[in-house]
Amino acid sequence: MTRAASRGVILTAEEIVPGGEIARDPGMTAVPGFLVRAVVEAPGGAWPCSCHPAYGVDEAGMRRYLELSATAEGLGRYLRETASQAPVR
Repeated sequence: MTRAASRGVILTAEEIVPGGEIARDPGMTAVPGFLVRAVVEAPGGAWPCSCHPAYGVDEAGMRRYLELSATAEGLGRYLRETASQAPVR
């Protein structure tokens, strides 16, 4: 993260919450705000993995990912096929 931090990071989040919610428990913040250049709301962005409590692991989706991501060509195919399948709240 040190190299990335010199340029800043783009943070993705399942949900954008009010700043006061973050201030209530700053220890839960993994990336300090001064390193963040942009924040992108990406509901379903952890799929096929989990994002507790929003959604659990999609086991079939994980098996498909592991099967196809063994090669660069397979990973590209997986990404094209699943780009619109992530769960959205």
